Amino acid sequence: LPFLWKNFSSRGYTTFHAEDWPEISTFNSNLKGFKEQPVDHYIRPMFLAFDKVSLYKNKLDQAHMYLADKGIRIKSHAGLCFGNTPKFKIIIDYYKQFIERYGDKLKFAFSWNNELCHDYLNNLELADEDIYQFVRWLHTSGRLNNSVFIFLSDHGYLMNEIQNTFVGRFEARMPLFALSIPPQLKHSHPHIHINLQQNTKRLMTVYDIHEMLVDILQSDFLPKHTKFSTSIPRGISLFEKIPKSRSCKNAQIPEHFCPCYSSEKVSPLDLEVQKIASHITNKLNDKLRDHRPQCAEIKLHKVNTASIVDSNLVQTPSRFTLRNLMYKSDIKSRLKKRYIVTITTVPGHAQFESTVEKDDAGHMTILNDVITRTNRYNNQSVCITERLLKPFCFCSGQMK
Repeated sequence: LPFLWKNFSSRGYTTFHAEDWPEISTFNSNLKGFKEQPVDHYIRPMFLAFDKVSLYKNKLDQAHMYLADKGIRIKSHAGLCFGNTPKFKIIIDYYKQFIERYGDKLKFAFSWNNELCHDYLNNLELADEDIYQFVRWLHTSGRLNNSVFIFLSDHGYLMNEIQNTFVGRFEARMPLFALSIPPQLKHSHPHIHINLQQNTKRLMTVYDIHEMLVDILQSDFLPKHTKFSTSIPRGISLFEKIPKSRSCKNAQIPEHFCPCYSSEKVSPLDLEVQKIASHITNKLNDKLRDHRPQCAEIKLHKVNTASIVDSNLVQTPSRFTLRNLMYKSDIKSRLKKRYIVTITTVPGHAQFESTVEKDDAGHMTILNDVITRTNRYNNQSVCITERLLKPFCFCSGQMK
C-alpha cells in the first residue's frame, strides 16, 4: 500500500514507526499487518518479545488496570509497565534515541501510544510529565528549529458514557491536533503561519494533514493562491487557506461523523423516534444475518436519547457560533428530517448511535450506513472473526 513513509524513504529519509500495544496497533488490530519490516526502525518485534517473556503478567495487565481505574491498587503490579518502566516511556525513549542518532539527517517518524488510555481515559495524566519533558527537550535542544512536529489523536473517547452526551459527541469527532513548524519557515514564508492560524477556525480533516506532509516532502512552501470558487477538494494542505465556506459535504466527511450540526432534543418515547430505533435494530440484525446462529438476534431494549439535527452546516460571515451557522441544502433535503438516536439492545446491553434520515413518506435511511457502538463489547463477539461486525454481535453461547 502507498504509505507516505515510503515516499519519504525514497527521498533519502530514514524512517521510524513505533507503537506500544501489538494487539491494538494501527496496522495489526484484527488485520494481517506487514509481510516485511515497513520502516528502517520498527519496535513491534521488541513489544512482541515482551509478551513472550512475561506472558503470564501481560495476561493480567488488563485486569489490574481495570481495578486501578476503580481505585483498587495492587502495589506489586502495574499494568502499564514492563519491569519498572512504563511502556509509553519506552516508546518516548526509543523515539528520542532515533532523533539523537540521526542528528541533522533527514528523518520521518510516526509514533503512537495506544495502551495508555485506550481503555481507561484517566490514565492519560500518568504520561503528562514524560510527554512534557520530551517536547521540552525537543524545544530546548533546538530540534524544533528545523523540524515539523505534530501531536495528535485519532479520535476522542469512544467507548464510554461520555460518548452519549452532546460534548462527548464533539470530542469523538474533533480530536486534539497540535502543530509546530520551524521559526525560519514562519519568517521566510509568512503566509504559511498566517494560513495555519486562520485554519484553526476552519473545518479540517486528516486529508488536509496528508496534503501538508506532501508539501513538506516536496519542499513546496510557496503560496499557491488556489481559488476554490466552484469546487473544494477533499484534501487541502494546511499551508493553504481553507475556505470558510467548507462544509462536511465538501470535505467528504460522512454525515454521521460531521461535527457541524445543531440539534433539538426529542423525547425518547416519541412515536417517530421509536420507529427509527426499531429500524436501527432491524439493520443490526440484517448485518448479522449470515452469522446465525453464532450471533443472537438483537432486540431493542430502550431508546436512550434522540435529537432532530440540522447537519452539514457551514460558517457564515458572522461570528462563528452554532447559532450563526447556516444549513445549505436543496429543497428536497429540507423536506426530510434527520435524527441522531442512541439505543440499548439486548442481549448484552449494547449501546449504539446512528443518524437516520426520514422523509415525508416515512422512508428511513441510515446515513452512510453507519451504526456506531458506544460502549465496550469485550468478549461478547468472540465467536466471529469479522472485524467490522464484532461490535454488533452477541454470541449465542454466552446466553446459556
